[in-house]
Amino acid sequence: MTLDTAGFTLSGFDRTSGSGNGGGIQAATNWTIFGALRGGNANGTGTGGQGFNGGFATQLINHGTITGGTGAGAGGGGGFGAVMSGAGSNHVNNGTITGGTGGTSASTAAGGSGGVGGSLVGGTLTNNGTITGGAGGANSAGATSGGGGSGVSMSGGTSLVNNGTITGGAGGASSAGTAGSGGVSVLMNGTSSLVNNGLIEGGASTNGAAGFGIAVVGIASVTNNGTIRGGQSGVPDAFAAGIFAGAGSLATFINNGTIEGGTGAAGISVNTVGGTDITIVNSGTIRAGAGHPNAIRLSTSATGLSVLELHAGSVIEGDVLANATGTNDTLRLGGAADSSFDASSIGAAAQYRSFDRFQKNGASTWTLTGTTTALTPWQVTGGTLSVASDGALGDAAGALTLDGGALQNTASFASARAVTLGAGGGTFRTDADLSLAGVVGGAGALTKTGAGTLVLSGANTYSGGTTISAGTLQLGSGGTSGSILGDVTNNGTLSFNRSDSLTFGGVISGSGAVSNAGPGTTVLTAANSYTGSTHIQAGTLALTGAGAIAASSGVAVDGSFDISGVSPAGTSVAGISSSGAVLLGAKQLTLTAASGDFGGVVSGTGGLQVAGGTQTLSGTNTYTGGTTISAGTLQLGNGGTSGSIVGDVTNNGTLSFNRSDAVTFAGVISGSGGVRQIGSGATRLTGNSAAFTGTTTVEAGMLAVNGTLGGTLNVLAAGRLQGTGTVGSTTVAGTIAPGNSIGTLTVNGNYTQAPGSTYEVEVDPGSNASDLIHATGTASIGSGARLNVVRINSGTYILGTRYTVLTADGGVAGTYSLGGDTTTAFVQLFDRYDANNVYLVAEKVRSIADAAGTPNQAAVGAALDSLPASNSLANAVTWLPNDFAARDALNQLSADIHASTKTALLEDSRFVREAAIDRLRGAACAPGSAVQQAPQQPGTGCTPEDRQKHAAWTQVFGSWGSIDSDGNAAKLERDIGGFMVGADTGVGAGWRVGALGGYSRASADTSARNSSSKTDSYHLGAYGGTQWGATALRLGASHSWNKTETNRSVAFAGFAGGLEAEYDSTTTQVFGELGHRIDLGRTTLEPFAGLAHVRLESDAFFERGGPAAMHGDGDSLDATFSTIGLRASLQASERIRVRGMLGWRHAFGDTTPASTHAFGGSLPFTLTGVPLAKDVAVLEAGIETQLRPNLTLGASYSGQFGDGLQDHGFKASLNWKF
Repeated sequence: MTLDTAGFTLSGFDRTSGSGNGGGIQAATNWTIFGALRGGNANGTGTGGQGFNGGFATQLINHGTITGGTGAGAGGGGGFGAVMSGAGSNHVNNGTITGGTGGTSASTAAGGSGGVGGSLVGGTLTNNGTITGGAGGANSAGATSGGGGSGVSMSGGTSLVNNGTITGGAGGASSAGTAGSGGVSVLMNGTSSLVNNGLIEGGASTNGAAGFGIAVVGIASVTNNGTIRGGQSGVPDAFAAGIFAGAGSLATFINNGTIEGGTGAAGISVNTVGGTDITIVNSGTIRAGAGHPNAIRLSTSATGLSVLELHAGSVIEGDVLANATGTNDTLRLGGAADSSFDASSIGAAAQYRSFDRFQKNGASTWTLTGTTTALTPWQVTGGTLSVASDGALGDAAGALTLDGGALQNTASFASARAVTLGAGGGTFRTDADLSLAGVVGGAGALTKTGAGTLVLSGANTYSGGTTISAGTLQLGSGGTSGSILGDVTNNGTLSFNRSDSLTFGGVISGSGAVSNAGPGTTVLTAANSYTGSTHIQAGTLALTGAGAIAASSGVAVDGSFDISGVSPAGTSVAGISSSGAVLLGAKQLTLTAASGDFGGVVSGTGGLQVAGGTQTLSGTNTYTGGTTISAGTLQLGNGGTSGSIVGDVTNNGTLSFNRSDAVTFAGVISGSGGVRQIGSGATRLTGNSAAFTGTTTVEAGMLAVNGTLGGTLNVLAAGRLQGTGTVGSTTVAGTIAPGNSIGTLTVNGNYTQAPGSTYEVEVDPGSNASDLIHATGTASIGSGARLNVVRINSGTYILGTRYTVLTADGGVAGTYSLGGDTTTAFVQLFDRYDANNVYLVAEKVRSIADAAGTPNQAAVGAALDSLPASNSLANAVTWLPNDFAARDALNQLSADIHASTKTALLEDSRFVREAAIDRLRGAACAPGSAVQQAPQQPGTGCTPEDRQKHAAWTQVFGSWGSIDSDGNAAKLERDIGGFMVGADTGVGAGWRVGALGGYSRASADTSARNSSSKTDSYHLGAYGGTQWGATALRLGASHSWNKTETNRSVAFAGFAGGLEAEYDSTTTQVFGELGHRIDLGRTTLEPFAGLAHVRLESDAFFERGGPAAMHGDGDSLDATFSTIGLRASLQASERIRVRGMLGWRHAFGDTTPASTHAFGGSLPFTLTGVPLAKDVAVLEAGIETQLRPNLTLGASYSGQFGDGLQDHGFKASLNWKF
């Protein structure tokens, strides 16, 4: 049926029309179908009719069902479901279109083929429903069955959008033979395009070949957002690919969905012959069908060009085979989203095989993980290729080409591969260090980004220039190679690291830094304009000819910076820092905006200029061409112990000194700038800087002007000014201390000392020398300004000395607050003023006696105070620095040895009376006596000797001991030795009388006073005693003549002398003892009591030995001693007797001897020696033996202890009766 009426709608019918090869509807107008259309079924062996056949430019909109007619007999094909033609026609299927079923064969002939579901010739088809190829006809005789029809057949410049389902027709069934092949789901002939958002699936077959999902023959474009699948078969079939490209095709497959092969087939398969050019762009999934190894199988034709481009999200399940013999297959990584690719999947036995070209395009970043040994010469034309090792880029023979793209390395590695930079240039994004030993060539430009270091150690030839956007580009790796050509735009760091000499003629611009890291020499010959810093880490960076660094670039010099070759006169940099060497040659280095600290050495005959900023020099610089400060600051030192220059300074900016030690600057300072002393150390200016007209400020530390310094000078609160030179008008808020010890500082102008400031004046106590400030103008002293005195030695101020400390030709106004070391023990400095001067005058403020700590010291001090002021001895004491020293001097001058010697003489008087009493006890056989002369009767003890018998005896004695200091006189150490002889006889009624004589020598020493005495004594006495039964009375008297020699040394600060004296004295004593004897068998006891009175008379004397020598008055002393105790003896044998004594002695009377002395011209003074011990325990133990009836020998020990006294002695006696 032919309907020509425009706008005709046929709906609500189900009819079959025509027969044989007849059609259903042939339309010459637009049709919208809501019902069902069916082509006529064939009769006999004919082909089934078309369900719908639109004429040229006819539009079909199908909401219903359109079915091709069924073929009849062997070879009878099914009719097309719908034929849509005409360029510009837009067909829509919202329903179902199905090709007719092929005819059934009952013979050996094949069954008929199924009809095409939809034939599109020109125009566009949008499928929102279902389109299915007709099923192949069955064969019941065991022959081949008919193949299924295509779901859609496209030709003549058509376009298909599938939002529904398109399926190839199923192959016809066979009862015994091979089943028919499945139909192609979409057959694209000529020029066509397809967008799939639904399902496209090849026709199935029970045991024959299944159909392709899409078959392309011609020029085609496929975009898949859904699923494209090859047909399923009961047996594996390599022909059931998801997409198949035939010979000579030119096709692009863009897959965002899923493409998979049918049973035993690849996901995408390209004809193995003919010039088939295929591009596959995958961001979805491509997988091999069950039982097939390949997800993609590209053409093996040498003339075919195949590209596989992977985007983010790409999943390929199965191998990808490229042409093993060709050179036209490309593996490309692209897209806009970032992704990763495992490089180890490339290789002859890996997933991706036989690709010849490897590309990265698009804006994305692709990361190559893993490594491969395959040759993979990557070309990066867009985006970024990211790697962590050189192995990710394949065999090192594979070159790298960057043409608009970037290589990123995320880990450090080295590569020797060649690199070519195309016209689009290349970027190295070094997130870690990357070393390239190969040659980087090409016409493109190199761009370096990333924080890592890119090392180029080859002789690189690329000619497009270099840009460093970040990180470091290093030329060379410490050897003799590594170079580039052309200019460098540097916004990172350009580093030269070679061991030889390299000349670089390119212009370096940008805001980045330049470094010389190698031991070699880098020579820059261009007028570089980069504004970043320059760091010479090692080796030498040299400028020659017009070579320059931008004036705004600072230079950190750890190696050498050589400007000796620049022309004409020098060069400029912002500043210099670090600790290397700057070689000026004869040139001038100008610092335009300095801010660094340079601790190295600037040398040469050239000069240095500071034109801005602050430049610190903390090294020992030797350049001799002078220094100019036109603006900014030059600081010498950075708070340490170094930082100096030589030569003169023209200063119209600021010259600062900042060291912690002492430094001398001998150069001349001129100009109108400022000088600052800011370090904690001392700066000494020795040059003639009278022409300087600026201001000098001492902010910290010390400035010593030992030359001349013009301008004005301010000393701040923490500053100190010293020196012997000349300064301009000066204001001091800190400290001023003229001289370098004692000296004069001249102020050529007015001198002002602010409140709270300090004038530290040094004085010499031994003379009238002192510091002096001499102002040629006026001197103004603010209220509260301090004058602080410092003695240069430990001497004492001399009474009446006047020191001139400030002189102002124009007059002095104001007074000081005096402090410091103004006072010694007895003399003090006072500030005094007249119209033009300030003085310090030494005046006595304290008596010597005030310093005393003991009565003896006070007595000596009073005597010294009575001496005239000119007396050298008194002055020597007044010069002492403190009371401690004064007391030591007074002790030495006291001469208490004279009084203490008297104590010793009184104490030693006991040896005479002990000899007499001992003799009388022995004659009476009293207990404790040394000897007895009567014949001994065995066992009867001692028998008194015959009263008519005469007896002679002798006794030797010695003792040593000490008397402690009483806190006034010094401790006395003494010893004595001597002998006594005597004779006696019995007289009258029971009396025995006798006489004695003897000699002794005693020594006394007071080591604390450096004094000693020696006394020779001669003794004469008489004794007698009687006995009334057991009670005995013993009496005696003696007189001794004593001759004493004294020696003492006096030595204290400012005085020394040796003194000696000789004088006589006598000792007279009377004594007695009463004892009562008690016999107890062989033991005898005797309680006793004794009394002695001693008188010591001393002559006057004069010491010899200088100003400390004194006169001693004659005097007399009386002392009385009482003793009570108990004696005991034991007759140990017929001839031996042992004995002992224990008693208590008490002294009274003149127990503290005194002496009255006087220095030459002084009032007399009285002092005391060590006192006699008032209460003493006395003890004695001895033994005696009768050698012959008339000869007895005895020996004993005696001791005294108590009241600061201890004494140890011995006696030996021999008695002879005749």
